[in-house]
Amino acid sequence: MATASIAIGLSIGIALGLNRRGKDNANTTANPPPISGTPAQPSVKLHGLMSNTPLTAITTIPDNARHLYFQEKTGSFRRAVYSSQATPWRTATDDAHLPPDAKNNTLLAGVTGFLTDSPDLDILIYVNSTNQLSCVDWWGLRDSSRCTIKLPKTSVAAGSRQISATTLGYDKDLRGLLLTYTDATSEKAVMMLGFVNTSYPQTTKLYTWRNETDRLSSALDYYPSAFATTCIAGVNLQNSTLPYFLGCYVNSTVKGGPTVIQFDFSLSTSGDLTIRGESSFNHDMSFVADSDVAPLAQGGALFLSHSTSQYGFDPIAYGGTTQSPTSRFPFNRLTSTYATNSNSTYLYHQLNDTVLAEELWDGTSGFWISSNITIDTL
Repeated sequence: MATASIAIGLSIGIALGLNRRGKDNANTTANPPPISGTPAQPSVKLHGLMSNTPLTAITTIPDNARHLYFQEKTGSFRRAVYSSQATPWRTATDDAHLPPDAKNNTLLAGVTGFLTDSPDLDILIYVNSTNQLSCVDWWGLRDSSRCTIKLPKTSVAAGSRQISATTLGYDKDLRGLLLTYTDATSEKAVMMLGFVNTSYPQTTKLYTWRNETDRLSSALDYYPSAFATTCIAGVNLQNSTLPYFLGCYVNSTVKGGPTVIQFDFSLSTSGDLTIRGESSFNHDMSFVADSDVAPLAQGGALFLSHSTSQYGFDPIAYGGTTQSPTSRFPFNRLTSTYATNSNSTYLYHQLNDTVLAEELWDGTSGFWISSNITIDTL
């Protein structure tokens, strides 16, 4: 398995109230205003990208379409879709939701095919205005203000770097979901493992949540007084025995400061979680910029680094063989996704208020292919 190194950056969500009030027309019989000979000026692009928008990307099952979620200036969550029916990207403003508890620049995570194998349902998870994990169903263009997952009660630290959601252990009717976030009180990483029995009718589905944080603490026993502040879960396509990994940002006096450690883990068909001890070398992350982490399909990850004059990637993943994309990175939000049984990774980041970049890393050939996604703003 390739050596992986993961860094987690700081991103603080700012809670802003969002109100949408319609204007009542009390005098419907009044004469309309005169028509001016001067064309109206275009309004501000409210549907443009929020500055440093949160991002999360999903590859659907089984058709391998790519869904990229972001936040627009109105505060609404929106989705861009690339599929066999949507080439190039579909980025229309009608594919947007504004949950009543949404806040600006929140953290995002998403899963697809969790309740069924249908690519029609995505579940978008976010930190709401009271700093708890919340979610919304995304049924294509059908608006939804509800979520079919019953999330556990949480309290997320205001300065959290990232949250993650990873589907685990498909075993006929029993499906698992691993949530990771930073607890507001302890400021330590929390792992919640949830199960849903899909054989139950939709109205009476059985949800069970289990706190697995102690297993992570046991895996850190080798380092006295060490604790993880943030963990990002991902899928390792190169390891069939331990097919998942945790990249944890760890405070360790033994290592002399902040360290990133990767752990491999598995989930049995009976629901038992096994975390193997440290599976890759530690690395001093004091030089890493305040950015998100983007896992790669072959088990590594990329992050923005202070070590270059321009924003770019420090080539530590893959043991130093990964090349940096040539694009500029004016923002510190990153996300990635990859298709099943693929060595290729799709990396996403923001360029300005109307353009997102897609960087395709070809893990077999070892090069980047860059393209832009221009979103609709009207």
